[in-house]
This record gives sequence, structure tokens and C-alpha cells, in this order.
Amino acid sequence: STAEVGVHFDEKRISELPISGQFAAGGGFRDVFATVLSAPGVSQINSGNSSFANGTPYSSNGMRLRGNNFTIDGQDSNDPSVSGRSQFMNNPDVVKEIRLITNQFTAENGRSAGSIVNAITKSGSNTFHGSAFEFYNGNHLNSMSNLDKAAGNKEAPFLIEHQFGGTAGGPIIKDKTFFFGSLQRWTIRQLGSGSTITGAPTDQ
Repeated sequence: STAEVGVHFDEKRISELPISGQFAAGGGFRDVFATVLSAPGVSQINSGNSSFANGTPYSSNGMRLRGNNFTIDGQDSNDPSVSGRSQFMNNPDVVKEIRLITNQFTAENGRSAGSIVNAITKSGSNTFHGSAFEFYNGNHLNSMSNLDKAAGNKEAPFLIEHQFGGTAGGPIIKDKTFFFGSLQRWTIRQLGSGSTITGAPTDQ
């Protein structure tokens, strides 16, 4: 038994929960670590604040954004400069489970006082398994934002986005050696909304 406080996200929850994250280039970046945003005590900062950490920025139980520790299969995956996670994992089909610990850390979990996130990746087995997916986002699915309206646009900015990929795993030598791999491609074509100027003096 353990006194740790946390949340376990299994394969079913990861596949069914809506996953989104912040990414410099925009678009619908799916950050697997963003699943922790649905846990109690975890809150995401708004887009108007600086993140001070790589990846999807969040605070656990009021701690700093840099107080979160990220591991993949138990191995350290923290950005050494600005903190936050160092590896992008934007294909949920690769992850078998995510374990989030927010309080009462055991001895093996040091380094950070905010939260500990461990992503466990899938592995091959004695049978062949795989998955395939595609996500689409485009002009016909979007409406204008307030910024678009203020800029005088008649429709939402041009956007065509595709994310597609899959996974495959199976045996190489039965009961001894297995393989598992994934592939994902993300293409996005878009135009920004531009910017508006308010409070500029008129001719008068």
C-alpha cells in the first residue's frame, strides 16, 4: 500500500478523453501529457500568461509550473533549460497508461514538488496488433473569433489540417522478442487573423 495521491489514466481513458495542448506553430497539437488537465488539483494557465515551462503549462496544487517532473517509461524527460517535458508525445496510440502523482510522493519520486507524470509506452506481444487514425480540421468546421470579427473578416481564416498515422506491434521471436512502432504525419496550411489597432487617434 502507499499514501501517494494521484490519478491513473488507462488506455481507454487516454483514447476517449479530448487531448489538446499548446504549440508554437498553432493548430490542434495533441500533447499526450495534457491528459493530466482533467485531474483534481491541476489547473492550466491561460494563454495570456507566460508558460515558463516547455509543453502544456499547468500548475498542480498551486505549485509553480516548473515544479512538475516528467518521465517516459520511468526515465527522466525534463527540459534542462526551461523545465517542462523535453520529448513531444503527440500520438496517444503509443501510450498504454499515464500515472499522475500529485501528493505524498514515495522515496523513489524526488526532484519536483508539484506533480510527477510517468507515461508508459506500449510494447509488442505474441499477437499482431495495430491502429490507424486521421483527424481533420478545416474551414467548414470553424467559425470566426472575436478577433476575426474586429478585423472585418467575413469568414474564418483559411485552415486545412490533417493528422494521420498509426501503430503496429507483434512478435519477432515468440515469447522472447517483440517489436512496436508508430508513425504520424501532421500537415497544416493556414493564414492568421492578422492584428487590429484600437485606440489610434483619428484625423480630428
